[in-house]
Amino acid sequence: MQALLRHILRREGAHVEVAGDGEQALLQLARERFDAVLMDVSMPRLNGMAATRAIRDRPQWRELIIVGISAHAMAGDREACLDAGMNEYMTKPINRDALVATLCRLLEH
Repeated sequence: MQALLRHILRREGAHVEVAGDGEQALLQLARERFDAVLMDVSMPRLNGMAATRAIRDRPQWRELIIVGISAHAMAGDREACLDAGMNEYMTKPINRDALVATLCRLLEH
């Protein structure tokens, strides 16, 4: 899935970095500025929900756009992700047009 998302976003002209887990994501955010984060909800070590809460706890990242990505479409998953601080939630398989439209909408603010 990472390779597909990277391919889609690079074709749209985005600079893309990949983190293997939530802890790596936090380290990358500390080193480089990003306009948005696609957050896998089920990452190892520090999952996407915990990583999102950690991001929102830091003033410099409170406005960072975070889109949760999950293979699960269970009742309550979307709400839990939004409650954790994600701006949007999408389920796999990711629709290219929906992903691009969502990011464009969120980045327009």
